[in-house]
Amino acid sequence: MTKPSERATPAVEPKVTAARSEAARSALLEAAIELLAAHGPDGVSSREVAKAAGVNYGLVHYYFGSRNELLRQAIAREMDRWGATNPDIDAEEWTPLLLGAPLPERAWRSLVHLALCWDRYADVVDDFPLMRHRLQIHRERFGDEVDEGRLKAALVASTCLQIGWLAVSNWYLASVDATDHERDVIERFVIDVERSILGQAVGDAAG
Repeated sequence: MTKPSERATPAVEPKVTAARSEAARSALLEAAIELLAAHGPDGVSSREVAKAAGVNYGLVHYYFGSRNELLRQAIAREMDRWGATNPDIDAEEWTPLLLGAPLPERAWRSLVHLALCWDRYADVVDDFPLMRHRLQIHRERFGDEVDEGRLKAALVASTCLQIGWLAVSNWYLASVDATDHERDVIERFVIDVERSILGQAVGDAAG
């Protein structure tokens, strides 16, 4: 007769374990992006992430191997959530999307923090789906008629403008005591400037 202790583990148990495992991993990614956005990479430790996630410290290394890999996967997941790789997004939608700020604050704050210390954290952001997607959209739209170098220059410049707007616009709008109406006018002006930057690269091809 089989003793209770010798009985086979119920089939449902691995599913529960897998679910708990995924929950712990997800909690670590969520805690990592929150801390990265708030403090930058230098202010994020594996122990702090584990504490914020409410899981054992050892799980950071079990699931990710290192703190930087955890940060890499956290920012990648955040950008994927936003839909940077969504093939249905049209090129003309990128400007109002970014300036309208549906990009989560913690996402762009994380990107800005990483950009400020890029020399030490290049391994954390090793893929650029947003930029790659925008570049591919215009390559497909205009083909060989667009100079590749000018297109890349325009995309870099326009993206710097957009991320800069998200990061510091409230500060500078306050510095000129802009009213709500003036804020709308200024935002429209910035959108026009951003589009004119891209237009310099693709204008000839579009015409």
